[in-house]
Amino acid sequence: AILGSANIGWKNQLYLGVTARNEWSSTLPKDNNHYFFPSVSLSWVFSEALNMNTTGAFSYGKLRGSWAKLGKDAPTYATRAYYSGAKSNDGWTDGLLIPGAFTLDNVLGNSQLKPEFTNTYEGGVELKFFHSRVGIDASYYYRKATDLIVPAQIAGSTGFTNAFLNTGAISTKGIDLQLELGIIRSKSFN
Repeated sequence: AILGSANIGWKNQLYLGVTARNEWSSTLPKDNNHYFFPSVSLSWVFSEALNMNTTGAFSYGKLRGSWAKLGKDAPTYATRAYYSGAKSNDGWTDGLLIPGAFTLDNVLGNSQLKPEFTNTYEGGVELKFFHSRVGIDASYYYRKATDLIVPAQIAGSTGFTNAFLNTGAISTKGIDLQLELGIIRSKSFN
């Protein structure tokens, strides 16, 4: 894998972060064995930018947003059908390997597999009050995974029971809320 990242801040109020990663995987076919996934995040400390009086009830305010792409390779042995050691099923020695005997695995590999990708979007706000004794952090997120690598069932007449496929998508979304309370403060306890 190759990874690069850069973080830039401007006047203690605007922050930009960028990452880029490229990976090569031995579990994917040669034509599709590398995948690139970047990310970017931006945050703005508006309490600093707007010179807000933070000595009163309001102490701190920040808006943030991000986008990230994540890649995932295939499970081991997903691109081809493989032989494995044959096991006995004679009632006396069930499950023991038979020396020199092999059987074709029941999963049909797929030489056209591509990596899975997940895109994540997030936006949020962080607010602090009363000299940062009370804080609220709220964010909304949305994630969508595509080209999921799934061992799908296939007809037994093929000689296999499953085959790996890039199929389907799944998405999640939600809101995260966090409340921070730092009510008791002294020199020796926080």
